[in-house]
Amino acid sequence: MEAFNDHIGSFYEALAEDKLDQLADALLSLRDAAATLPMEDPATVVLQEMLNDCENKASAKGQLALSKLHALVSTLNASLGRKSNDDTVLQYERLDSQLRTVINTFYTSYALSPSPANASSLAVLVEYVDAEFKQRASLRVDSLGKLKAAAPVNGHGYIDRSVHLEALNGLVHDVSFVVSLVEEANVSDLAIVFAPIHAAFVRGVLDILALYAADARLAAWEKKVSLRSTSPSNDLDDVEADESLQMVDLLLEELACILQLCLHYSAYAASFLVDQRGGSGDGGLSQKVHELNGVYLLLERFYIFQTMHKAVMIAEPQQIEPNVYAISTVEDASFVLDKAFTRATQSKNYHTVLSVVIAIVESLERTYMPSILDLPRRSFDMPLPVTSPTHHANDSSAELSTDDLSFSDALLQAVDADLTHQLQVDAKMMMAVVSAYMSWEYVGKIHVRITETQASHFAALPSLLECLPKPLSELQLEFHQVFTSGLHALYARDLQPKMDMRFHQSVLQWQYELSLQAYDYLEVHGSPLVALVQSMLKDKTLRRFRRGLSPPTFELMWRQVVRDMCDWIERGVTQKTFNDVGAMQLEKEVRHLSVLCGHFPAASDVSLRAEFTRLDQIVLLVNLAKASDVLEYDSIRDHMPRNEIEARLALRFRSDSIQRVMHQLKLT
Repeated sequence: MEAFNDHIGSFYEALAEDKLDQLADALLSLRDAAATLPMEDPATVVLQEMLNDCENKASAKGQLALSKLHALVSTLNASLGRKSNDDTVLQYERLDSQLRTVINTFYTSYALSPSPANASSLAVLVEYVDAEFKQRASLRVDSLGKLKAAAPVNGHGYIDRSVHLEALNGLVHDVSFVVSLVEEANVSDLAIVFAPIHAAFVRGVLDILALYAADARLAAWEKKVSLRSTSPSNDLDDVEADESLQMVDLLLEELACILQLCLHYSAYAASFLVDQRGGSGDGGLSQKVHELNGVYLLLERFYIFQTMHKAVMIAEPQQIEPNVYAISTVEDASFVLDKAFTRATQSKNYHTVLSVVIAIVESLERTYMPSILDLPRRSFDMPLPVTSPTHHANDSSAELSTDDLSFSDALLQAVDADLTHQLQVDAKMMMAVVSAYMSWEYVGKIHVRITETQASHFAALPSLLECLPKPLSELQLEFHQVFTSGLHALYARDLQPKMDMRFHQSVLQWQYELSLQAYDYLEVHGSPLVALVQSMLKDKTLRRFRRGLSPPTFELMWRQVVRDMCDWIERGVTQKTFNDVGAMQLEKEVRHLSVLCGHFPAASDVSLRAEFTRLDQIVLLVNLAKASDVLEYDSIRDHMPRNEIEARLALRFRSDSIQRVMHQLKLT
């Protein structure tokens, strides 16, 4: 109530001095204060009558305020139509100042006028804002023309088209600035004021886009790409020129920014305008955006397929870690596809993103995947630590002619060439494995990005992943099969046969019916089993695989090696008989081998608990104090069939005690 009285004083003071701006401020403050008065208070009725009296006195000044607004707008409209040679920045500052003056005058007239009259004030404001924003849009287009004329032309006949994007950004900023000032005037219906702003904005945007299309030669590029995409030569080994792809990439970046601006503006305008159905309803903006989006998608698909094709054709081994190689296509393709996906998601348009994602999946399936499968057959030479197994820097025999070679030297050279060829084959296979693994990881990342994009922007729309011509999970599975089958081929051809043979030869030396003296001897000199595994870890082929495969891929191979090794050990020990000392020896050996194998991969220690599970179970069974103790181990009974438990217990215990235990197991 005290605030109401203060505003009453301010109102009558402004009324006495005929200060219309202060009078409007005081009247609006009175209205706000009256809205908070308690209705049950008798004094509120008196204060409400005082407010009504102030409203009547203010209405008497409304016509004067409206006349001032009319006069101001008439004067400024006349100045808007005149050409000016002033600097563009100065012209914008003048427009900003004049707009603020008009808004303030409108604010006063709108507040003091009764309901029919304030509609007149609003009409005057709309008239000025219409003319004012047309002037702003015209300034943007004229300024762009001047910048174009002064812009240098590059060697291909193009100018720097960032000026077009700056002009579009400037127009969007102008809309935001003008609307924010109008909002400060507490206009009840912003749509009436926004409509002429929007119309002038659309005309300005269309003018700028027409200039951009001409300067970028967009129609020519669209025609060229359309012909190139449908040409039969597209399937041959020809590669698009770097300059052409770079130009398409630049066009795509520009189009993505333009579309992002236009789409974001359309969403902003939709909050003010009712008719946003396109066509004449928005002045043709949505139609133009649709046209540009079509050009963007055409160029983007072309760019994806051509850059992928180029990456395959110019592929070469690329060192990603010391002695670890992947084909350069992996990095090139991921860079291109990430860029295309990022551009598409900037628009936040469902159909645009879906079209680009489909192109990405198709390029991976049609071009990228076959190139990975073909890597072992490619003709390039892999970098090897030693070019030839018998290479020596100062080998004087290299200077001998072919005629001077002895039979032994010629035979040595033939063997040398054969070994070098095999090293090349293995190196290409390892590169293919590493490349397929990296591709598998990359497809997984694409899957995650698509899922995140769906959740962020298109949660209510059909799943992007379900709309693809080929599920990403299938593509990822194919890459997984490529590197797992490649690892299996390397292992089965170069490692598994000789390791199997060495284990079978070594089994004859294993003894587990030991005396304490024999146990102490093995403690000092080492057991045949541990010595065998230690020698296998020094195998040149195995170490070459560890050096040439990436840590994740070698770990997969190493787990297969360890699984086979544990299987060979299991088959070997089941041919032996044990006493208590021999059981302790086996436990020590298995524990030693578990640590030894876990440390072998170069990157870090690997947990091999799953691979050693069955050996650990055998160790536990043969180290029981008596056969019946197995009844206390639920984990063994749950994971090992009864016939296997019986067979493992038979390695150490008498058959009668085992039979009693097995009978009890049947009862449990």
